[in-house]
This record gives sequence, C-alpha cells and structure tokens, in this order.
Amino acid sequence: MHPSRPPARPTTAGIHAQNTAAARPVTLPVPTQPTLTAGPVAPAQPTVAARLAALSAPTRRMLQVASAIGPGFGVLDLARLMRCGTAHLLAGLDEALDSGLLVSVDDRLMFSHALVHAAVAESLCRPAAAALRAELATLLTTPPPLPTTGWEALTEQERQIAVLVGRALTNQQIATRIGRSRHTVNYHLRRIFHKLGIASRIELASLAKARR
Repeated sequence: MHPSRPPARPTTAGIHAQNTAAARPVTLPVPTQPTLTAGPVAPAQPTVAARLAALSAPTRRMLQVASAIGPGFGVLDLARLMRCGTAHLLAGLDEALDSGLLVSVDDRLMFSHALVHAAVAESLCRPAAAALRAELATLLTTPPPLPTTGWEALTEQERQIAVLVGRALTNQQIATRIGRSRHTVNYHLRRIFHKLGIASRIELASLAKARR
C-alpha cells in the first residue's frame, strides 16, 4: 500500500484568486417594466365657470336669480322674481339648457348638478342673493293682483248685470231684478264697458251670449 499523501497546500496565487472572486459584487438582472402605450387623451370638459362665462349677459343674470330660488325652480316663480312674462325668458332658458347648466325635470327646471348650483350661486354677491330670497318669499305669500281688464276683471254684480243685458233686459228691468237703482246700473255698465274695452250694450250683449 502506498502511504497517503498529505493534502496539498493552496498556493498564494490560488488564495488571491478565491478572495477576488468572493469580493466581486454579484449583478442581478433588473426586471424590465412593460411599456405603457398612451391611448387617445379625452378632451377636457369646460369648467362650470367657463360655461357660465360663455353665456350671454342676460342668461347669466337669469341663472343667478334662479340660483337664489334653489337647485330646482318653477319657470313662473322665476318670471315673477324677474318681473317679466314667461315668454321673455324663453331665449335665455333655451341657451341655459343647451349649455348643460340646466336640465328639465317634469314641469320644473333644475341645475344639472349641485356643484353647478353652488358655482352659479357663488357668482352672485351675498347681499343680492339675500335680497332676492326675501323678495321671493314676499311674492310667494302675496296673492297675485286681480286682472283689471277682461271678463275676469268684472265683479260678481257686474257679471250679473252683463248677463241680464245679454238677455235683452232694459236698465230699469235690471235695476228691479237686482234691487238697485237705475243710476247704479248705469254706473256699473260704464265700468263694465271700460273693463271689456267696448262702447255699447250691443257689444256687451254679444259677449255675454258668447259666454253662455
């Protein structure tokens, strides 16, 4: 048997090579991120302020007045607060609806969003907004004025006299029927003619017959 050999001692060069390999930093592969492709960018929606500024001045004022009523409002309330007829508001309402600031819900109009109502309300100075709300409260609690012309403007007794004229009764016969003097009947007839815009008993008789 051959005697076993002692393990070989590492040489200086080998030791240096091992130390150099152990000290060398290990470089790990860096994972690559997937490249994101940008799709078409949606056009930015105009802000409420921009849409409000794009409106005509009368329509902007109309919306400011409407904002004092609340998020939703009736056209008649708006017309009463603006001291105008409904027909006068039609052009402005069409413009506001086309802009998207207002929407129609049944028989009322509403601001399209709570933020829209808030933005329009903030464009109105606080004293003016408070005054509009107080004015609206007064208008809503005050009965509308009675008509001054037309058949609806006649009092109950004036209508009674007009009907009797339509039945071809004389002033004296009408006075006897209603328990008044002939002079009182003449006075009421003058008022009836003025309210109806007529000038003769023949015209009054024709109107009274048409309303039967």
